[in-house]
Amino acid sequence: GETTYIMNALFLAFLAVVSTTTSNAENCTSNLVLNGDFETGIIAPWSQFGQLPSISEGGAHGSLYALKQTGRTYRWHGPAQDLAVACFEPGDRFLLRAEVRMEKDGQAHLCNRAVIGGDSGCPVASIHTVQDTGIRTRDVATVVGDAGVNGWYGMRGVFTMYSFDKASNKVQVRFKDAPVGVDIFIDGVSVVKVDQNLTATS
Repeated sequence: GETTYIMNALFLAFLAVVSTTTSNAENCTSNLVLNGDFETGIIAPWSQFGQLPSISEGGAHGSLYALKQTGRTYRWHGPAQDLAVACFEPGDRFLLRAEVRMEKDGQAHLCNRAVIGGDSGCPVASIHTVQDTGIRTRDVATVVGDAGVNGWYGMRGVFTMYSFDKASNKVQVRFKDAPVGVDIFIDGVSVVKVDQNLTATS
């Protein structure tokens, strides 16, 4: 009868959801970031706030390529990537690592790790969570150590995913807060799950 039909429809819908969730989970890798080393020579799946980024020859530590964003008219302009919500759970902790450098008028632009904002401040990595009720942004990784060859800085940070991240419409990792008018380069980006002792589980 009608009741049986409705129950069967609900059951099929449930199976579809389970199947999709399982499929998404099976596609997860140890690194939540895809194409974080740019050695494919393509931009995807990276996006941006501000102008479209481009591939730049000569990455960190002798790699072939890095991602470059120019024309930054606001501090929050920078490259971004959506993270797969199916690949983490509330309470999971992650280590973000990246290499970052800045350039102005074709010359390396150095920053001061002790300064927040201004013309000498260093960029940060943030988690940008989009919900129906609004947007939450939190900084999760900062520059560590001094600049290396060609002005590349290491960036590092450990952070936790929360229930509001899991329930969000979109979760992004973003690179921002370099001084206005300064080009930003990123390379070697990874977001890997860690245990309580900060040992990568991948």
